Amino acid sequence: MRIIMTLFFIALLISVVSCSAASITIDEENVKEVKVFTVIDEEKQENEFSSVLEEDIIIVVDAINSSSQISGDVDMPQPHYQVDLLIEGDELSYYLWLEDSRTATIASLEDTATAYNLNMTSTKALREILNVD
Repeated sequence: MRIIMTLFFIALLISVVSCSAASITIDEENVKEVKVFTVIDEEKQENEFSSVLEEDIIIVVDAINSSSQISGDVDMPQPHYQVDLLIEGDELSYYLWLEDSRTATIASLEDTATAYNLNMTSTKALREILNVD
């Protein structure tokens, strides 16, 4: 009986950890270009940044891939930026909020109720390529 209970708790723990560890996975090798636009009234405006350089693509994709999901539905203010990843004829788009020098948040345009926090290193790297103080 004790073995059954132990196995049950291990299975429960694994399912809780796997549910809370939701993340985004983008294969950076398939990304051909990164474009970042400012957003005003939920419409993308001026092109702030555009690059086909591998090192820039890696910075943006790694920032997205290393993000951690915020639990529950979120209600975010108007985003600062829209990030478009051009992937072999398709496009993935994310809203980006750069709250301060240490924190940033992203959400897919397809699911704005689910947001992800970027770590400090990724936030700093994004601020550098976007020339944001």
